[in-house]
Amino acid sequence: MEQFIKNLERQLIGKSIKSIRYMNDREMEMFGWYKRPLIILLSDDTFIVPQKDDEGNDGGAIALVGNKKFTLIPTT
Repeated sequence: MEQFIKNLERQLIGKSIKSIRYMNDREMEMFGWYKRPLIILLSDDTFIVPQKDDEGNDGGAIALVGNKKFTLIPTT
């Protein structure tokens, strides 16, 4: 697990969010999904895409937790 975290740190720390958008129809078809998750594009063109489960069976929601606030970013 420690090596996994170190790999994630190398991939994510220091990056900034370049843009956010919901998955488009073509991408949904390509993934075989019925829910449209948010896509987060990072400064190195890496995408963060929430999934329903480890197997990638559908798009998933994102929970933002911080500053005593909870915000849910739903699929559409």
